[in-house]
This record gives sequence, C-alpha cells and structure tokens, in this order.
Amino acid sequence: MATESDRESFRNAVPFTKRLLFQLGFPLLLFIGVTTTILSLFIAYAYNRDNLERTAAPVTLAENASGLATAFFDTASFALRLLYEDIAASTLAEGAPKLERIIEVHPSMLELSLVDATGVILSQSRKAALSPVVNFQTLSEDPDFISAFTAGEPYISNAQFSAFGTPYIVWVMPIVDIECMNGAVVAAIDVSVLENLVRTDAQDVGFIYIVDGAGAVVAASSDYPDDLAPHAQNIVSALIAADGPMRYNGLHAEPVSGHTESIVPLGWNVVAEIPLSLLSSETRQGLTILGILVFFYIFLGFFLLFIFQQNLIDPISEFVRTIERISKGEYKTRVSVTTSNEFALLAHVFNAMAHNIDSQTSAIVDRLEHTVADLDSE
Repeated sequence: MATESDRESFRNAVPFTKRLLFQLGFPLLLFIGVTTTILSLFIAYAYNRDNLERTAAPVTLAENASGLATAFFDTASFALRLLYEDIAASTLAEGAPKLERIIEVHPSMLELSLVDATGVILSQSRKAALSPVVNFQTLSEDPDFISAFTAGEPYISNAQFSAFGTPYIVWVMPIVDIECMNGAVVAAIDVSVLENLVRTDAQDVGFIYIVDGAGAVVAASSDYPDDLAPHAQNIVSALIAADGPMRYNGLHAEPVSGHTESIVPLGWNVVAEIPLSLLSSETRQGLTILGILVFFYIFLGFFLLFIFQQNLIDPISEFVRTIERISKGEYKTRVSVTTSNEFALLAHVFNAMAHNIDSQTSAIVDRLEHTVADLDSE
C-alpha cells in the first residue's frame, strides 16, 4: 500500500506544466497577451502617425495660406505693374483715367494716387463714399518710405487702419525713366480679404494668422486673447529660428505644433498652429481602449480562474482527498461535490462504488469474525 510520503512525492513529481491549472490557464493568458500586444502595436502606430501629423499638418496649412496670400498680392502687384507701364509710356498727367479703371475693376484697391518726384499729388482716385485713406504727411515722414522713394525702389508699408477700421497697406511703385524718377504710383490696398482666406484655409482644423513686419496680427482665422497678440512676433522669430515645425504655447494659450511661411514680397509671415490635443486624439483614444481592454481581461482572467477553481480544481481535489482516505481504510468516506456538472454525476457513481466497497468489506469482516469465533469455540 502506498504511504502518505509516497503520495506526496508523486504530487511533487508532477511538473507544473502538466498540472491542470497551467494547462487550462496558459491558453487564456496567451490569448490575453497576444491581443494586448496587437493593440499596443496599433497604439504605437497611431502615436507615430500623430508625430508625423505634428510635423506635416501645420506645414501644409501654412504653405496653403501663404500661397493664397501671395496670390492675392501678386494680383495687386500685376495691376500696379500694368498701371506703371501705361503711365511710364505716356505722361503723369494722362494717368488719371487709368486710375479710375483700376479702382473700378480691382475690389481691393481703396485708393490710387499719382505723385511727382517731389511727392506732390497730381491725380487721385478712390472708392465711392470713402474719405482719404493714405495720410501723405505721415507717409512722407516714414524713414523707410523716404529711403525707398529717394532710391527709386518699391515700398510696402505694414498694416494700417482706415477711419472705418479697414486694414490696408500702402504700396508705392516709383516711375523711373532712364534712371530718373519722374514720380510714383501710391496705392492703398484693402487686406481684410486675408482674414477670409485664412478662415477658409483653417477649416476648423487649426488656427492661422498673418503677422506683418512690425509684429502686428493683420488677419486671423478665429478670435484670440488680445493680451497675447504682442507674443506673435516672438512666435514668428522662434519659428524662423527653428526652421521647421515646433511645439509651443500658441496665441490661444494652449500647446500647439506650429509652422511659419513668409509672404513674398511683403516680408510678412503666415503662422499655422494646430492644438496637440487634436493631433493626439487617436493616441488618447487608443490608450483609452487599451485601458478598458486590460481591465476587462484582468477581470475576465480572475473570473475564469474562479470558475475553474469552483467547478474543476476543487472537485478534483475533493476526489483526491476522498480516495486517499479510502486508501487508508476509511471506507465510509464520501465525496462531497457542490457543482451540478459532470463531477456531480461522477461523485454519485463514486459514492455508490464506495458504498459497495464498504458493504462488501463489512461483510467480509463479519464472516471472518464468525469464522474466528467458531474456531475458538472448537
């Protein structure tokens, strides 16, 4: 008969990989591990794509907005160039009708003036019902204008505002004849259309604004805190120094990825900012899903282990204990199983077998006792 030490040695000799708990739990753990790994790889992919978008998205927005703004100023430059060529081919006195035509066909031209070499206005035309836009006294005191006018070079001012609050620029194109400046065309150009351009380009994806050479925000795709406007020039300087997209706190006082592009020939800059929260939305969503699944898997794992313990491990352990007691001669021991599965049927059959063994053993013992008693009486 096997002793208790023999049975304990047998149990200890069973490798862990051969035990029922491992054989049932390992596939479940493997499934959880593989699923979690696949999801983690998906999140890593989303994170890398977010990083690429942080670089590409603001660049694309800034380039598109810069292209639209440059096209707008190219149109104005083309109109002034045609006017310049017409006047250069005739006389300044014949330029007045030409001014009227340009004002009529070009919606952004607020005012056009012809001045002689001394700065005296020869003729002027402006949109109907508009008061004078360009302040020639202030313009003549601008050192940059004086320098450009004296050298016979084009001059473009930073953004200014009319009496009606309309943002405009002053564009001066000298008229030179055989290296001698005869005068200049002075145009006041409405730049409020730039705000519509940046609003269209932003499309609720990011924030786009245009900063002139003095650091003032000329146009923006949405409202922003006024107290942060002075930081626009610092942002442009930092982006130019970075020579590419960078992360910083934007004009909406939130972390953004931004990029700047210049507007030729003004020397202005377009800045495109996209909130990092928007660019990282897929990563955050993936992490949320991963967290939910990990919690679910942990709960599922413990639940299945509990089910295995109650319906499989415990009944088997009960059978092992009962068999061990019967092997010691405790034939009245019975299996007590609380489950209602196949183990309940097995317990019923096993208890019936134990009952038969107990009955037969008791009968054998009784016969032996009678036989011994009979022998003793003889």
